[in-house]
Amino acid sequence: NHYGAQIIGRPPGEIIGHTVRDLFPEAEAAQFEENDRQTLESGHSVEFEESSERPDGMRFFHSSKFPLRDPDGH
Repeated sequence: NHYGAQIIGRPPGEIIGHTVRDLFPEAEAAQFEENDRQTLESGHSVEFEESSERPDGMRFFHSSKFPLRDPDGH
């Protein structure tokens, strides 16, 4: 979404259709994926401190993640 693009300092066209592995260095992407896994396993909203170097040098630190389920619970 546009807000997410603004947070990481890239235009939406550079992030749409890409994974965290495409957009972030390996160690950062691995941590984001681990946090996603923990969120899915917990089944509820989880807050994490996550950081990444933006193109302008700034860093961001707060992330709220939650699983979205279809009507069958998947």
